[in-house]
Amino acid sequence: MGRKRKVHTAAGKARGALAAVRGQGTLSELAPRFQADPVQIAKWRRQLPTQAAEVFGAAGRASVVSKSSWSPNCTGRLGGYRWNWNG
Repeated sequence: MGRKRKVHTAAGKARGALAAVRGQGTLSELAPRFQADPVQIAKWRRQLPTQAAEVFGAAGRASVVSKSSWSPNCTGRLGGYRWNWNG
């Protein structure tokens, strides 16, 4: 009998890929942290740009706030700049 294969959750894969993209360590340093092989983390990192588009695609549109719920004077601060979302 061989060892049972490790099944990584989607959240764990995403965290591993993001850590690799952010440069929070080399692949060899990240491997024990995410209990995965460095080659596997590199694969997740390469998949991240294409898979991220699916996350924010059609399924993400259902949670968009409708315009009727916005206040007439919708402004805010982001990164030290003042933004006005009403155009």
